[in-house]
Amino acid sequence: MSARRLILIAALVSLAALLVTWQLAARFMPGLLPSAPVPRAASGTTAQVSEAMRELDSAAWLDGRAPQDARWREHIYVLCAFSDSDPRALAMLPVLEAWHRAYAAHGVTVIALHSPEYAFGADSSVTSRLVHRLHLTLPVALDPDGSIARALGGLAAGPRVIAQNIAAKQLEISSGTLAGAAGLLSTARVTQDLPALPVMDQAVPTLLREVRLGAGRVASGPLRGVPLGHEQVFSAEFQYQEHGEADVAYPIGGWRMDADGVTATRGGAAEVLSIKYSAGRAGVVLSPPADGPVRVWVLHDERWPVPADQDEDIQTDSRGAAFVEVREPRLYWIDRGSHERVLKLSPDREGLTVHAFVATDAHR
Repeated sequence: MSARRLILIAALVSLAALLVTWQLAARFMPGLLPSAPVPRAASGTTAQVSEAMRELDSAAWLDGRAPQDARWREHIYVLCAFSDSDPRALAMLPVLEAWHRAYAAHGVTVIALHSPEYAFGADSSVTSRLVHRLHLTLPVALDPDGSIARALGGLAAGPRVIAQNIAAKQLEISSGTLAGAAGLLSTARVTQDLPALPVMDQAVPTLLREVRLGAGRVASGPLRGVPLGHEQVFSAEFQYQEHGEADVAYPIGGWRMDADGVTATRGGAAEVLSIKYSAGRAGVVLSPPADGPVRVWVLHDERWPVPADQDEDIQTDSRGAAFVEVREPRLYWIDRGSHERVLKLSPDREGLTVHAFVATDAHR
């Protein structure tokens, strides 16, 4: 054996001995090695969950349907706090419903917590209509003032999902995805003989972009800085004044600035709200007047949208003119496409409130 190899072996043996000595010394002299830092995010999120659960104790349940097992928190549960106007939530709720149906008989509790983004969502009838539309049977707790969602860290990054397995001391917290909860349930299958996770062809939208309207919410454009309650008549002499900068709302006609949207003070072809955007899908959060429904005409690049560009809430009349019948406050899906385009909305009478433009799979 060469001298160089002997030297190398001796060095490795000395290093190993040093490491063993260091570890043994640390065992009997705890102050020698620094203790592992406690991750702040983990302790902070655990505290958030504890606070939210205390608030959930006093929450109302839609139609009085609380979880059947009063001790559900002592077992496996999944809780999803969501806003009714978030496209990610609308995609995730059917998946949660499938989990509820598959696992309720096995002691797993799946709960939805409705925490509305807009004032109209505080009315439980909004929650009830959503539950009916999506055929949900899972328990739904009501958080009209958003306090429980805030205790969980808020919904800015999407629905807040809490999954916990007390027996396994496992806690998963995420925003905008069900991946953590699905992983927890998959792990629980091994120890608790749960059925396989239901296979769902339900993709959660990505690259979400919202253009919010209302006092203090407008980031740029003609509506920025308009004070609460102020009514203003907007005009446009040139096309760039109708839809200049992308992702900015441009009004024409009479509009009033409200707390969480802008409301048309007139109706007809001269009353328009337009936006230029580039995304795979576009919707608008709309509220009808207090005295009944309103028809909102829709133009796509100055023309009626062709069938390929029409989303699920678009209707057409005998002329092929496209419109949305706004009968309740909610997110209406109106447009699809793969290029930059201009969307124009024109209510047929006063009283329509536009809360936000929402685009998913944004191209920029």
